[in-house]
Amino acid sequence: MVLFLVLGYLALFAGMFAMTLGGAKLGARLFRVPDFRWFDSQPANAARWRRFGVRSVSALASLTACVALFWCGYFLGGEAVPTTTVLVQAGPARDAGMQNGDRVVSIDGARIQSFEALRQTVKMGRERQLEIEIERDGSLMVLRLAPNAQGRIGVSPQDETVSLGVTQSAARAVKQPFLIIRDELRSVTGLLEHDLQGPVGIVREASKSNERRWTLLILMLASKGAYFWPNLASLQLFDAATLWLFRKTHRVANPADSIWRLARLQQGFGLVLVSLIAMVVLLAIDEFAAVPSALAPLMILLLPAALALIPMTWLAAAHFWGVARATMVISFGTLLPCITVVAVFLLWQRTRHELRARGFRVGWLVVSQPTIE
Repeated sequence: MVLFLVLGYLALFAGMFAMTLGGAKLGARLFRVPDFRWFDSQPANAARWRRFGVRSVSALASLTACVALFWCGYFLGGEAVPTTTVLVQAGPARDAGMQNGDRVVSIDGARIQSFEALRQTVKMGRERQLEIEIERDGSLMVLRLAPNAQGRIGVSPQDETVSLGVTQSAARAVKQPFLIIRDELRSVTGLLEHDLQGPVGIVREASKSNERRWTLLILMLASKGAYFWPNLASLQLFDAATLWLFRKTHRVANPADSIWRLARLQQGFGLVLVSLIAMVVLLAIDEFAAVPSALAPLMILLLPAALALIPMTWLAAAHFWGVARATMVISFGTLLPCITVVAVFLLWQRTRHELRARGFRVGWLVVSQPTIE
């Protein structure tokens, strides 16, 4: 089963890269931009709205892969809905005598219809005595307990599986990736934590639910794709934003010469590395100085550059090693981050070597073309 999960994990990322590339080709045909290429030295010979259309189709193509996986998971396995029947951990509830399988009926006389209502009611009543009416084996009883300082009593919900039809599954599938992306934008550190959890974490979560194991795995892989999708979307944004800078800092003698695309990739790698270093510094300041309100806008501005690292690495690898090998390297790099780090270093050095071989003087962000006698 672990082998199946690893293959599925790799296939997910390979498929998303393939959808991004295929979406760009489809968009180029639909919007009539045949010369569109990422990180070209000059903008494609078309109106801006046409170029924007190509980028949009490319970005949405990979998102559809996540939506399709979510639809399969919801349609085949239904949706897990939290109930007021609880699982009890160490805490005030267990100390008061609550047991696994107890159903919370009311709190201080107020009927509890959902676990979210239970959670909110308990949170509002922290550090005071609550009367919680529960049902156990068909009998009702009242427990008295006080939530802790965090407003918790140490319970989690038991889920009830609800079947979904074709339309309901589609509605959930379209909505879920955007909910995940919203959570990413709310917390940069939360983004990194979710994205680094690999197949081992998926296996651990799936083992908790034998009845829905395979559909749960599909949903988890879809979630991984949704967490990764901003990286691919950032490729479009970072490419468009840095083209202006490249044209201001480089005087391109022959736009048709592919060496200038390497010059753009060289500058892009430099900008990404600078952005990553800046983000690490800001996170360290945030951790020790506790001034998140001042740093959050800066982190959001740097985020597209940091997220673009993996797609940029894929593009450079595709240029030197071919699309298939590039996709394989980056996909395995999601399992072992050291592979991506090594690939970035090798590709950056290869790019600089190619530029120097053509007589260019290579700086951190700017390369100077050779002087023509």
